[in-house]
Amino acid sequence: MNWWDLAYISGFTPWDTASPPAELEDLLERGLLKPCRALDIGCGTGGLVVYLAKRGFEVTGIDISIIAVKRARARAVKEGVKASFIKMDFTDVGQAQLLGKFDLVTDVGCYHSLSQEDRKAYIESSNTVIKTGGLYLVWAFTKGFWGPPGVDEYEIDRNLGQRFEIVERREWYSYGRKMLFYIARRL
Repeated sequence: MNWWDLAYISGFTPWDTASPPAELEDLLERGLLKPCRALDIGCGTGGLVVYLAKRGFEVTGIDISIIAVKRARARAVKEGVKASFIKMDFTDVGQAQLLGKFDLVTDVGCYHSLSQEDRKAYIESSNTVIKTGGLYLVWAFTKGFWGPPGVDEYEIDRNLGQRFEIVERREWYSYGRKMLFYIARRL
């Protein structure tokens, strides 16, 4: 059992909300995102996966917590949507390769929770699963005094490197910490 399983068992999961991020809703409402094959990294109990599935996306959610994955599967059944959920560690590049290619990949707070070493593997996994021309949406806290380790101000820009074009970068404050949102396109 890992730390994440314990968090879900204890109910200490402030990151696991039923509402999709406002930025994602905005992209859908403006017609900038259309149904496609999508992957949600660190899907938790599946809120974002279910949201996208209800809008016609073919969605797979992955999470390192088996407890979260089981709850996500139950949520999808309860909501009457078809979605896939897999227990996996996205920093395992070999496992990520087995997922295939996606047009859209979302990450609402997984990357910023990883160690620097795991972030390198995570980026390699991202390069593996996102189709050329596909979109990568990532939300991350910057470094702060509480919660996940966070990211340096321009770390995501640097780590995506030459393989992605940053289409949009937004920042705001949430829970007293700066939050970053990126839309990146795989080159």
